[in-house]
Amino acid sequence: MNHNTMTSLLDIEIQLQGVSISEGIAIGEIHVLDEMQSSETPQFAISKREVEHEIQRYRKAISSSREDLFRIQDTLAQDGSVEAVTIIDTHIQMLQDPYMTTMMEDRISERLQNTEAVFQLAMCEYEEQFAKINDTFFQQRLSDVKDLSSRILNHLSVQGKRSFVDLPKDAIVIAKEITVSDTAEAPKGNVRAFLSHVGSHTSHAALVAKAKGIPYVSGVDLTLFSKEPNMKLIVDGTTGLVILKPTEATLRKYEKLSQEQKDKFFSHSSKLIGKSVTKDGHKVEVLANLENVDDVHLLDKYKADGIGLFRSEYLFFDNEVKDYSEESQFQIYKSLFKQAGSKPVYFRVFDIGADKHFFQDSVKESNPALGLRSIRFLLRHRDIFRIQLRALLRAAYSANLYLLLPLITDVSELLEVKRFISLIQDDLIATGYRVKKEIKIGSMVEVPSAVMMSEFIAQESDFLSIGTNDLIQYTLAVDRLNSAIANIYQPSHPSVIRLLKIVATNGLENKTPVSLCGEMASNPLFTSLLLGLGISKLSCSPRYVPLIKQTVCNTDLVSAQGLAQKALKLATSHEVHQLLTDYYCKHHQ
Repeated sequence: MNHNTMTSLLDIEIQLQGVSISEGIAIGEIHVLDEMQSSETPQFAISKREVEHEIQRYRKAISSSREDLFRIQDTLAQDGSVEAVTIIDTHIQMLQDPYMTTMMEDRISERLQNTEAVFQLAMCEYEEQFAKINDTFFQQRLSDVKDLSSRILNHLSVQGKRSFVDLPKDAIVIAKEITVSDTAEAPKGNVRAFLSHVGSHTSHAALVAKAKGIPYVSGVDLTLFSKEPNMKLIVDGTTGLVILKPTEATLRKYEKLSQEQKDKFFSHSSKLIGKSVTKDGHKVEVLANLENVDDVHLLDKYKADGIGLFRSEYLFFDNEVKDYSEESQFQIYKSLFKQAGSKPVYFRVFDIGADKHFFQDSVKESNPALGLRSIRFLLRHRDIFRIQLRALLRAAYSANLYLLLPLITDVSELLEVKRFISLIQDDLIATGYRVKKEIKIGSMVEVPSAVMMSEFIAQESDFLSIGTNDLIQYTLAVDRLNSAIANIYQPSHPSVIRLLKIVATNGLENKTPVSLCGEMASNPLFTSLLLGLGISKLSCSPRYVPLIKQTVCNTDLVSAQGLAQKALKLATSHEVHQLLTDYYCKHHQ
């Protein structure tokens, strides 16, 4: 075979049949995921005096791994990926297993070897035990152990971490095996699909990919792929077909199929105008939840009316928030407002505490969800709060800022924070800074006490924002991240519906706008109900904005109010859910 013949064969379109793991169509460029470095783990003896140091290193690696997982978990939760949240919860629980804590520390003391060597040996023994059991559950458990082990080893060493750095804009990520961490941490803005040799549609990695809406195909011979740049690839997650170097005709075919799928998911969102108005003429703002300045462009992409919830604490996850100066925060916030332009930005001040692990010096709490968190934390650590507020107020001089206070439980907290903000404003002005004197300050309603006192909180607030994720959790006394009782976490519970009605009514009577920014806002099944209850603004994950806007446009407010009245008379979650399902099928499909 001559050179020209070989070249022509390499340019021929190649079709491979794989196994469908997660549906969807993706067109992009190959990106081979960096594998763990093959260099051996260092192994050396330590003295008894060095044992404590090695144990501290191990504890720090466990702590850092936990921080990673909490960050991933919270991001998935806010994106509406409930099943994915539960999967990450299993990894967090594994970090609390005595085998991973006290027993590992005892091994370091006994073996008198460096932490990496002791940990890797223990994990190898653990994996050997599971590898002998031919059972799907235990094999998945083994995959989780390997994934978690890699994460811990990454924090013990600067080497070996699989990287998503330098991804092309439309990356098809390829690896022998895709882990749950890969699917959870992959930036959706760049990763179009996953492709692997090993993988099951029941694996945790598959479930997370499905939750994030990323196509995934496994069972493909990866030896046919190369790292050559700009190599086009089509992944059909619906049929399991993978096409290398597609022809122009094939590309056009799949571009059309991909667009048809997007139109179906977003209910023809490409035809939406900027404003979402109900059939009977009531305008409803649909905004986006964001946590990264780089994601502001999604407002235009999905035609969101603004940022309905900006989670400021996530800007500083890689370091403790106390390490960021006023000037560094000012520059970040300035960039945020500049990109947002005239659009409203509902900026939530640091929602941190023992429950979210952004502050290493915070005291460990047995029940952090009921502890020193959110606005309580900020009032206790006013030095941190002061720096953020100074930076924020300076940056927002010309911005459309709505300052949002998390976890307000009563009026006294709100009044105390307002006084604190006023003092900071006065100090900035006296120092010579340009500061907007009149700013809109709102309260997040996330606990039953705030609901019951919402009449008075509304009187002291410029707006209210209902955080249903926490409100449901506190109302039903159920940890929404606990897989054992996940079935009890019901947004359709009648008590939740009644609490929403109380807040909406008190907001209306006090002429205080009420928005909702929890997972319920991303679910079109609840859209008409929320409007009927009196919620005037909805804020959801960016990719759901078009779908929610379309649902608003298909809603008649008078009919929605009738739906709300019916829901308020029901006694069980099942009855409410059935009512909403019947209504949605009748009016929106």
